[in-house]
Amino acid sequence: MPDHTTAAPPSVRGFLFGDAAGEAVQQLAGSLADTHAGRTAINSTRHLSRSAARAVDEEVGAVAADLLEIDLGDALVLSWRRYSALVEAARRTLASPGSKEIVELATHRVTSEFHPSIDLMLDGIRVNTFEFHLALAFDLTGVSAVVQGGELVGVRGGDCLVTATLTLEGARLAGVSRQVDVAVVLPLRRPVRLARPGARSVPRQRTGVDS
Repeated sequence: MPDHTTAAPPSVRGFLFGDAAGEAVQQLAGSLADTHAGRTAINSTRHLSRSAARAVDEEVGAVAADLLEIDLGDALVLSWRRYSALVEAARRTLASPGSKEIVELATHRVTSEFHPSIDLMLDGIRVNTFEFHLALAFDLTGVSAVVQGGELVGVRGGDCLVTATLTLEGARLAGVSRQVDVAVVLPLRRPVRLARPGARSVPRQRTGVDS
């Protein structure tokens, strides 16, 4: 069951592990140790003591934590840029200077995937590449987007269920599903370009995104 509504931290790392960077490193190092990913990769070329393997897990965990400094709002906007309803509204507002459109997005889901990777070097030789898979899903209900001049300039109301899952070589390292405030996930500190001048405009039609 998802957690109760909360003011989610803006980064994926904070969303998954909380605000403390050290907590993220510890949890990731623990998950890496449980999956034996680092130990298996190194043992294929040379044997490491338990303490050395633990040091590798901690180092990979620290680098992975830094790679998770992905803004949740940026990930959401990245997916929204592919939605025809928003792009069409942006083109129409470009074709009609000064116009503004409110796009009712209704209930819909947008997803983003990231594949951060880390090369493990030992004595100057790459012994393994850890490729993580980060999956983000945003289930939004009752959200309206304000489009003007080819840009997303505002987001109004609605609920958002954010689900984040981090895996490595098929092993789940972390996962959280939580209701968050849309205004917290996407404060929209600046307009987001959806269409550029010269883009082909389209006839006005009912806009929205199917669930």
